[in-house]
Amino acid sequence: MDERITPEQCIFCKIVKKEAAAHVVRDDARTLVFMDLFPAADGHVLVIPKHHAINLLDCEDADLAAIGPLSRRLAKAMRKVFAPDGIGVFQLNGAAAGQTVWHYHLHLIPRRVGEPMHLHGRAQGDPARLASNAARLAEALEDAGKEADPSRPTRSEAQPNEGRNARARAISEREGPAELASPRASRASRSSRGIRRGSGGRSPRPASRSRCALPPGRRARSTPPCRP
Repeated sequence: MDERITPEQCIFCKIVKKEAAAHVVRDDARTLVFMDLFPAADGHVLVIPKHHAINLLDCEDADLAAIGPLSRRLAKAMRKVFAPDGIGVFQLNGAAAGQTVWHYHLHLIPRRVGEPMHLHGRAQGDPARLASNAARLAEALEDAGKEADPSRPTRSEAQPNEGRNARARAISEREGPAELASPRASRASRSSRGIRRGSGGRSPRPASRSRCALPPGRRARSTPPCRP
């Protein structure tokens, strides 16, 4: 078998271009999910990149990055629709490994206890059954995409200092970056502004005075001399 086929010769590329029929589960910018025409088990699906790649060694990083999360959501949908005992995930590279179509593809196969292990079916699936399975998986896959991902941190976990950062930004806008960088300078600046506002623009009074000094206009009383 010649593995180095062109996209024009590739049956999966023809499915991508809608030149060949398939029971499609999902179609997005990078990937295509459809039912295996010769299923090894009821619900057997294939995930492929739209860009032609012979196998894992030729597949683009961006396509692999898209296929990984998609296959997980697809497995969740498969579990919901078929309630299997297990799900086999297989990807074959080269004839010696069992690859028969020379375009990267990932098998997801529902498995049940006691069934013989096969990666390729021996008979073509019933078209009505394939169409029904595709529709049910598409609906379940859409629901799986809406569910919250438990591995993704919540907003409070991802941004524990959000409130603190917001206060810091407010201070920065009000006082400028130099004052924000120095808390002591910031406090001094706020204090001086408060004095200027209270004094009507006059120079501030000295910060301290003698304990014996009297306010203006107050008459001294006969008191013992003040100790220095």
